[in-house]
Amino acid sequence: MFILPDTIYDLFPSWLRIEIIGDQEFQQRYREGERQFAKKRLLNITIDGAEFLNIDWQGSDLRYFGRLPHNLTGINLRRANLCGQDLSGRDLRQANLTGANLRHANLAGANLAGANLSQARLVRVNLHRANLIGAQLEKTNLNGANLSQAELEKTNFSGANLSGANLAWVNLRNSNLIHTKLNWANLTGADLSGSDLAYSQLKGTALAAARLPVGFKMVYY
Repeated sequence: MFILPDTIYDLFPSWLRIEIIGDQEFQQRYREGERQFAKKRLLNITIDGAEFLNIDWQGSDLRYFGRLPHNLTGINLRRANLCGQDLSGRDLRQANLTGANLRHANLAGANLAGANLSQARLVRVNLHRANLIGAQLEKTNLNGANLSQAELEKTNFSGANLSGANLAWVNLRNSNLIHTKLNWANLTGADLSGSDLAYSQLKGTALAAARLPVGFKMVYY
């Protein structure tokens, strides 16, 4: 006889399930000395910045965490799920966001200088006026992202997907844009002086008033 599970959650084998932790349980476990919350789903957690930085959040589901602290300098959020999170104005310098899911997140005005966002998902993310100087965005998906007026000097976008992204009036001086997809992106007024655009894709790209590298020639791939 087939017995229905109590919840849909029970349909999944144990190795596929993610542990869900609310604030009360989190506080108790934290007081007892637990600092490993990797690959957990956290719901409406209350925690100050210093405590947050001492915890392993790798691979955790933080979509419903609640308000994240302002100071996240050097935080390790590798492969964490931050989809839709409000991270506007946060200090994320030198943060490890490799492979993180930041789709539809708000990072307007955030400081991401020197952060590693390689292979992260930043589809339609808001990075208006964000500081990404020296950041690593190799093979990152930024399809449809808003990077207007962002600071992108010396940023590594090699192999990244910036198709349809808004890069109007950004500072992209001395950046790596090798093999970068910029199809239908808006680069109006952008400063690309000294940047490497070798093998980049520029079909339909808006380049009005943009400052292009010396000797640059438009080639379609």
